[in-house]
Amino acid sequence: MPLASIGGEQPNKPGEAMIAFDPPVSPGTTVTVALRAESNPDGGIYLFGVTAFPAREKSSGQFLGYGRLHFGSR
Repeated sequence: MPLASIGGEQPNKPGEAMIAFDPPVSPGTTVTVALRAESNPDGGIYLFGVTAFPAREKSSGQFLGYGRLHFGSR
């Protein structure tokens, strides 16, 4: 699935990221996003919100729920 952009104008807080797909993801399609850390975070469970936005401009996003990353302690 091709990416249109990573970043963009919407994220304005540290730690936020925006990923745009071109073409937009079709309803019912599962998407997996892989992230690479620059350094290992402290062990624990990290929650992040996932919000989807329609392809049209000036639209409200739909909060889809929370994703979770679990890092073990050394």
